[in-house]
Amino acid sequence: MEITKETISILNITLPIIGTLFGTILGGIISYRASKKTLEKQLYHDSIEKDKERKQITKKEIYLQAVDNLSKANSYLGSIININLQNTNLYDGFKDFFMSVSKISLISKEETIKTITELSTKYQTLILRLMPKLFSLNKIKIDIDIQNNFYNESQKEIKRVLMLMRENSESVNISSERFNHLNETFKFEQGQSDTYNEKRKDFNKQYLQGQIIFIKELIEEMKEISPLINSTFYNLRQELEIDTDIKYLNPIFEAQEKAINSELGKFIDYLSNLIEELDKQNKN
Repeated sequence: MEITKETISILNITLPIIGTLFGTILGGIISYRASKKTLEKQLYHDSIEKDKERKQITKKEIYLQAVDNLSKANSYLGSIININLQNTNLYDGFKDFFMSVSKISLISKEETIKTITELSTKYQTLILRLMPKLFSLNKIKIDIDIQNNFYNESQKEIKRVLMLMRENSESVNISSERFNHLNETFKFEQGQSDTYNEKRKDFNKQYLQGQIIFIKELIEEMKEISPLINSTFYNLRQELEIDTDIKYLNPIFEAQEKAINSELGKFIDYLSNLIEELDKQNKN
């Protein structure tokens, strides 16, 4: 093919256009690939952030529920002294907290798992140690109820006999023999009533003394539990990325513990004074 001047002229015009067009297309491809990689990185980053946010929301829900269950468990612990073990399972008041511990063990860091597991173990061993003491208190309470029933029935019988004695005295045909028989019945029932009353006073004293011992031991146990509760709160706050200064929190926890122990001390003093009053009544 013969290259003419016209052909060269056309090539001189066409080649720059093709080069420019090719450069534009190539630049577009490079730009597309770069944008695609950037978008993929952004999507990957967003996916990580959303996953992290989702996990934090899940953690928050579980941790807040755990704190609520822990608060309920402590309130329950303070009331178990009055629990009737015949119709109540002592573990029922702790089962929600133990369930929270199981959930936390699946999603938390090692230090948090370690702390809250220690706390859970402490509660479980505490329940086992308290159980025999609660059985003893329950037994005394049953004895009190039995003596109360005997005493109340005896009082009813005394009132019935007194009413018959009065009717006999007011009757036109007064019977000395009937009066003497009723009087003997009255003396017997009065003696029985006094015996039941003495027994229930003795059982009441035992019950109050048992309560004092129980509460004192519970206070000592709670002194060991409190640091574990504080550590648990600290670790949960850290995992929720809440600014936490243990030096700031410790005085708050200590003040709370002091206030609770103060009220428990007052209750123990009340029970002690009640025992002294019972002793004075018995002597009189």
